[in-house]
Amino acid sequence: MTVALAQDEIPVTLTLLPLQVGVLVAERIDKILRDACGSEEGKVKVKWPNDVLLNDKKIAGILIESKVVNGLTWYLIGIGVNLLATPDVPSEGSNRGRQATCLQDHCPDYELPNLTAQVFSQDLTEGLVQWLERPSSTSEKVREVWKEWAEMGKPQIIRETNEVIIPLDIKEYGQLLVRGEDGKTRELLIDYLL
Repeated sequence: MTVALAQDEIPVTLTLLPLQVGVLVAERIDKILRDACGSEEGKVKVKWPNDVLLNDKKIAGILIESKVVNGLTWYLIGIGVNLLATPDVPSEGSNRGRQATCLQDHCPDYELPNLTAQVFSQDLTEGLVQWLERPSSTSEKVREVWKEWAEMGKPQIIRETNEVIIPLDIKEYGQLLVRGEDGKTRELLIDYLL
């Protein structure tokens, strides 16, 4: 699914947009697990900066690109959610990633209908519109809510270096404050976490 937002519609610091969209996706996945599947066992979390996890496996990812049209900057938000099938993800090499899962795997007693993607997309779009129209949509609120869905303090691995880091906080512009293996804190800006 792709959603286009004009830059002047975004009520928070742009670098926090992937965090907010991640929370909106996580909320919807959690809702389907509880309501449609009757599952209380799924643990939905967000992973910096743009992934959603279900029981520590990747179930969704968000990518944002910009495009200028007639002098207006648009942000194209691509959202991929594994609803009915689990993709193969390499476990080695430069493109390795976290093991994936799909929603259907967590609904063993209920076969999700083919309309699940349409319903999910509609609900997510409505959630995004509500967030954009909410006067309380501030950068501080985005960081606060994102941290409620994240697992701060849980070790993560930087794909490029294999360094184990500990996420500590989200900074003002969406940087991830971490403690490295050397015990020192630093901010991550573009690193990919497994």
